[in-house]
Amino acid sequence: MKLFQRMICMIAALILTASALVSCTPEMNAPDGMQAASLEGVEYALYVPESWVVNKNSGVSGAYVSAYDKSNVTLVSYVPTVAMTAEQYWTVCEESYRAEFDNYTFVESGSVTMAGQPAPYYVYTATIGGDDYKFLQAIVGSNGIFYNLTYTATPELYDSHVEEVMSVIEAFTFR
Repeated sequence: MKLFQRMICMIAALILTASALVSCTPEMNAPDGMQAASLEGVEYALYVPESWVVNKNSGVSGAYVSAYDKSNVTLVSYVPTVAMTAEQYWTVCEESYRAEFDNYTFVESGSVTMAGQPAPYYVYTATIGGDDYKFLQAIVGSNGIFYNLTYTATPELYDSHVEEVMSVIEAFTFR
């Protein structure tokens, strides 16, 4: 009889644990009109518009607008080997872009709020594989790690989603 009672208690504990895990998913905390687009187990929460398609199997947190519009956001993290600011990290990135991308052109920079703190953003254009793109990168640092959110679109579609992307940047948070 005691074994049966212990098994019932263990099963009840497992059900309670599972329901607690389900109730704490990032989806539950998504801002109105947004959905979670973060990989499992990451230290941040990335939210995108509900109408966008989340990249569930790409190995990178992100989403794209639709099957017909591949404008997208991705988020990657980078651990530098030396101490640096977000602006210094951008300088390293930009050197790489100048070397690797055809027709790299810096457009503008500014500041946004990301994870509740000021974060620089950079806009540039480049040709990759013969196609022209316009990019916006917002960079925020936390605990020695940089989080780089990149919006990529064709120049023709860039302006049609930039307001949504700014909402994605503002909704970004650490868990």
